[in-house]
Amino acid sequence: MKDFVTQRKHIIFASLGILIFLSFGCNPIKKMQKNLDLVKVKVADETLEVHADSIEVMFKTYIPEKFFHKRAILKLEPILIYNQDSLFLDPFFVAGEKVDLEINQINPDHTVAYKEGGTVEYSTIVPYKEGMKNSIIYILTSYKIDSEYDELDVCICDVKKDKLSEGVITTSQSVQPTDNIEIAGSVVGEKIVANGTIYYKINSSRLSKGQTASKDFELPFVIEPIKDLAIKNGMKIENLKMHSQASPDGKMKLNEKLAKNRKKSSLTYIKYALEEIGFDAVYDSSFYSPDETTEDWKGLKDLISKSDIENKSDIVKIINSDLALDVKEENIKKLTGEKWDYLASDILPKLRKTEISLVAKTLIREIDSLQKLYDNGQLASLYNKQELLLLAFNQEDFDKQMELFELYKKNNPDEYVGDNNIAGIHLMKGKAQTSLEILEPLAEKYPNKKEIISNIGLCYRYLGRYDTAMTLYEQAESMSVDERNNKAILNIKTADYDLAVSTFEENRYDYNRALAFTLNKDFEGAKNVIDKIEDKTAIDFYLRAIVGARSKDIDLLTTSLTRAIKLDSSLREKAKGDYEFKKYWTKPEFENAIR
Repeated sequence: MKDFVTQRKHIIFASLGILIFLSFGCNPIKKMQKNLDLVKVKVADETLEVHADSIEVMFKTYIPEKFFHKRAILKLEPILIYNQDSLFLDPFFVAGEKVDLEINQINPDHTVAYKEGGTVEYSTIVPYKEGMKNSIIYILTSYKIDSEYDELDVCICDVKKDKLSEGVITTSQSVQPTDNIEIAGSVVGEKIVANGTIYYKINSSRLSKGQTASKDFELPFVIEPIKDLAIKNGMKIENLKMHSQASPDGKMKLNEKLAKNRKKSSLTYIKYALEEIGFDAVYDSSFYSPDETTEDWKGLKDLISKSDIENKSDIVKIINSDLALDVKEENIKKLTGEKWDYLASDILPKLRKTEISLVAKTLIREIDSLQKLYDNGQLASLYNKQELLLLAFNQEDFDKQMELFELYKKNNPDEYVGDNNIAGIHLMKGKAQTSLEILEPLAEKYPNKKEIISNIGLCYRYLGRYDTAMTLYEQAESMSVDERNNKAILNIKTADYDLAVSTFEENRYDYNRALAFTLNKDFEGAKNVIDKIEDKTAIDFYLRAIVGARSKDIDLLTTSLTRAIKLDSSLREKAKGDYEFKKYWTKPEFENAIR
């Protein structure tokens, strides 16, 4: 019974302690609350600005001398209000010098001495979203006393709400989609070579005009590829090269005669064969380029090296030696012995021939002719893939380009060009994810195609994955892609404006380069770039007006804004709500400019 009474006394005394502390402990809070206006929360500029797709909220809290109770905790909670939504940012705590920092999880740098007061800084990053342009940031301020008693949480002053900033400058978000999209394929005529071979019997150079294969010999004529190319539409045939030769066996004098006669008979035969199919270049003497080799030792060496014959390395050594040709032949016969019959029946016949190459180049018609065919629905009349690409490259309508690249893909399924260019059109339409879904599997199939790598980088740029985009740009750059423009635009998006300015090509005069100078606070450089843009658009003049506002050049601002609105009247309302011009909204010069 005694123990129970003792325990009960302890509880009573503890409760009395809390009541006493509550009576006197809240007095410091009430005193601080009366002088709350002495605490100043300030930002460098009451209008915030987007950089790197984010808003950095920064402010300093100034605490006066002999104000901040040694056990007080100040809670500052920024709240961003936009489109009737409220976004509570990370709260910020300031502690008196006797507050238990560890228990309250307060940064030691955020301690303020009672006697001296002090300044504490706050910073946080907020990802920018559409609609935040007209946002307002308030600070919710409250205090409490640090105590071991949880009941002291009731000792909190009323929340004070102060407006910290209003409006957000979003000029850095105005990057234009002028990134370089890599479109693959060439419209330059493609060189095509068709090869054929005429074989001869041993010690013979005779051919008959109607001959299509060597009788009594297993190696046939192979000239059909040459005929096919000669009559193919859309080809410009340039010349026909011929090389006749004899096998390196028998007497040199005979082989020399054989090689010359084979050249003559092959030339006669091929002219006849081309005449038969109506090819009209046969009368042009410069069209033919006949040549001869008396004995084809190089050919023999290649065939021996690829064969399974014994002592082939020794035979190759003899062929490579400086011995006279007749001596080489004699030494090979001695070395091979009975195997010489194998050489005579299986290898040497392959060297008694005339090799023929017909050289042609794809013919590309003028774009006007191709456009007529396309407009009349005659795509089947296109000769080759170069004409299809030329036609696609000259369409302004994305859907027409897509149609032509789809046809290219259908006609050339084993190439990457069609898919890459289809993905490029999706990028032009702003469909980065759709483009990426085409390009990534394509990159696995064709891992070293620079166009694919660069375009994947651009997809990631549009999707906000900037580090990945830069890595891919650098990879494409190592493969000879000029990525200066793409990298500079990416530097704008990551707020590295100085690097963006230095990365752009010096002779590039466009909106994004001028934007980089503007954001880097080089207003003279920005104006110089804009003034050199040919065929300036409304947004170019609008940026010029922003340069005027930032450089406090009211004449540059108003004249540029007037021209911008004249070209695009929708910019009138934009300027009225653009915080770049906040300081000029009430000035008569600005009002005149937006009339």
